[in-house]
Amino acid sequence: MFNKPFSNSLREHRTKAGLLQRDVAKLLGLDCADRLSRWENGQTLPNIVNLFKLAALYKAEPHGLYNEFHMATRAELQSSVVQ
Repeated sequence: MFNKPFSNSLREHRTKAGLLQRDVAKLLGLDCADRLSRWENGQTLPNIVNLFKLAALYKAEPHGLYNEFHMATRAELQSSVVQ
């Protein structure tokens, strides 16, 4: 169902907030910005705790950070319920 990369708006939210990857990494308690880079590039997904931290930091809804993923998941579940 889901093809990598995971489309997201993390980079847009971060730059809009005027933050660097290393700033966000530090705020999340990460050792370095590598993980954040992988999230922004859609290579991996943040865990649920970090997703909610990012949403709070960026003043966004968690599903809004991964809107395409959210919509695809929703559509899949709705089609499963209809069947």
